[in-house]
Parts: sequence; structure tokens; C-alpha cells
Amino acid sequence: MRNVPNKSILKDVFSFKYELGVFDSYDYWQVLIETQSGRVYETKSNFYCSIKKEDHGQVTLGVNGESKKLYVHFPSSSDCSTALKLKD
Repeated sequence: MRNVPNKSILKDVFSFKYELGVFDSYDYWQVLIETQSGRVYETKSNFYCSIKKEDHGQVTLGVNGESKKLYVHFPSSSDCSTALKLKD
């Protein structure tokens, strides 16, 4: 996505693959975000959130640029968040 206005909400803009019922109870995520100035931020390598069948593949991602934090919200599963760091 490019040129996303500040404080905007975009729905159904991308999809992702996930598995349910595998042995590991955690779902590891890697998220990269590029700002208008060209800076790239990323989540830590072991960032995890778990999605359930009841979420029906729906996830809302939010970014707070001032605190450099990523927020993940699910309809049913527990929400989670993590710091974003400037990518090397």
C-alpha cells in the first residue's frame, strides 16, 4: 500500500495465509512498514499473535507512528502489539 493518509482506515486491502491446529500454539508474524520518507520499520523476529478459527481470517492492523508501535486486533482472539524498530 502506498500513500495511506494519516488516521485512515482501509478494509480488506490484503490477505495472508495461516494454519489452524498445528502443534505450535503461536503464530509468528513479520511486518515491514515503509514511511513516506522512505524509512522502513519492522517487528521483532519473534513477534507472535495467535489467530483462531472464530476470527474467520479477519485482522485489523494499526500503527502509532509517534510511539512506533504496531497493534493487531482480531474479532475473537486476544489482541497484541509490539514495538517497531528501524530496519538496518
